[in-house]
Amino acid sequence: MNFKPVFFWGIVLSVVLLGKPSSVYAQIQPYRYKFRITYKMTFQPDSTNSKNIQQEFMGLFVGDHQSFFSSLKYIMMDSAITSEAFRGNAMGPSIGFFEAHGTHITMCVFKTDTNIYFYDQAVQFIPTVYTYSEPKSVFHWKVSGDTMTINSLFCQKATVNYGNRKWIAWFATDIPISDGPYKFCGLPGLIIKVSDSQNTWNFQMQGVARIQKDLQINFNNKKPKPLEGRKAFLKIKTYDKYHKFQIYKLKGWTFSNPLATKKEFERNARKKNNWIELYKPKNEK
Repeated sequence: MNFKPVFFWGIVLSVVLLGKPSSVYAQIQPYRYKFRITYKMTFQPDSTNSKNIQQEFMGLFVGDHQSFFSSLKYIMMDSAITSEAFRGNAMGPSIGFFEAHGTHITMCVFKTDTNIYFYDQAVQFIPTVYTYSEPKSVFHWKVSGDTMTINSLFCQKATVNYGNRKWIAWFATDIPISDGPYKFCGLPGLIIKVSDSQNTWNFQMQGVARIQKDLQINFNNKKPKPLEGRKAFLKIKTYDKYHKFQIYKLKGWTFSNPLATKKEFERNARKKNNWIELYKPKNEK
């Protein structure tokens, strides 16, 4: 396969091995990836504020039997934190490094031939990393005859209902990689663009590059806590979002003005209501 990159995003992936991966990791680590597909993720954190639009460059790394998707900044941070820990520096990289490369996008998605393995923190600043898996067959795509050209690629339309959203994807059979950004996969070609029906979450491919990289993710040196499934993660995410003040107090944090801090936490929680997957317990299986 010969790909002409549409956009090149330089990134150095240094690998530091700290022993064998924990048995909780169902994917293979380290793993050699042969392609890096860069996506620009554009999203609206607050469904009531269309003026607050954020973006992040994400990477999909594809190997023979496994792929990995995450923020390019997160990969750099994870590598740097692991490297510093290996040298005995528990404090991690410098403040300057975090200011330049820091990110709040901490989700990681591994896909094997049959399953999807998801890793993420429930909320910012609470460092516990959770993980769960689900089968690739969770995506029931409906392919239509609609077509369009994106980045000089002939694309076909497909739709799917997932995470209490309707998603619209455009895939290119000229790139025979049955994968895409986030958890999306299972179409007869690479997903070039995918967005929800409200267009508050949007992934668009920026380019494809051939690589030969052995990559291992250490989740910022946190051991992921396994959960039974997606519903369990979203339930924890909901609880943590609205109880951050109580969680911090249990951890021994003190505040000069507890009431004002609690109200500020609650106000910020209400602004972060538009997750990529929506939690609606009555609709969850």
